[in-house]
Amino acid sequence: MRPRFSEDGMAQIGQFFRDAAAGAPMTLDPRLHAFRDDLADARLRGRVEAPRFVEGVPARVVVGRAPVRKSPAPDAELLTFYHYGEPVLVFETGEGFAWCQSFIDDYVGYVALAATAPIEAALEPTHYVKNLGAYTYGEPDLRSTIRDFLPRHSPVVAAETDLITRGTEYARLDTGRFLPLGCLGAEPPGAPDVVTAATLHLGCPYLWGGKSFLGIDCSGLVQNAFRDIVCWCCATRTCSATRLARRFRPAPKGICGRATCSTSPAM
Repeated sequence: MRPRFSEDGMAQIGQFFRDAAAGAPMTLDPRLHAFRDDLADARLRGRVEAPRFVEGVPARVVVGRAPVRKSPAPDAELLTFYHYGEPVLVFETGEGFAWCQSFIDDYVGYVALAATAPIEAALEPTHYVKNLGAYTYGEPDLRSTIRDFLPRHSPVVAAETDLITRGTEYARLDTGRFLPLGCLGAEPPGAPDVVTAATLHLGCPYLWGGKSFLGIDCSGLVQNAFRDIVCWCCATRTCSATRLARRFRPAPKGICGRATCSTSPAM
């Protein structure tokens, strides 16, 4: 089955490629580029106007699901979630929040400062969460206190293994939590095609901005499905076919599956 687009959607995509070929300027999306009236990412110098440009400080997310908000307030509009191990650039910190941008899907927003930790040296993951998610514990024991939930694909650094409790082997993460080693794989998890990847999330509750089995929205489902077939698509929360075309990164081996694309905004 071929992907199906409306005539309007095909026209939008066609215009996008014509504009790109002609070198037409594109308006930067503030959700995917770090700039504000008072501050901007140094990489955007010459593309946006701001009184101050800063270099982002590399960091990573150290909680399972970090809510990303539009402004630095706990009840501010939710944009998306960063997941455990996700690399980010931090441009500003203050009042308990960090203003940052994800290296995974480029989303920009404010997260709790405690949800991030600086990366002081090259840090390579040793494992990835291979199932739909894994709980972490305060001790190497399923009966101990649950500390967090790590979504599928989360990269982790196992500082210690061979911790056996009642026949189950655990890994101690470098952040101090424990989880069953059987939940981890040496390589990122995958699926044979995008349809199989998408059906993994059947039964998930709807959650605006969600990208995990605990809650997912339309664009989160698209992102996760394509990530499972070794390509990445940053579908924003109100993503038209044109924006989707801009953010799509094809798989290196030409892996593909069946998909239906819509030009309607996400729910």
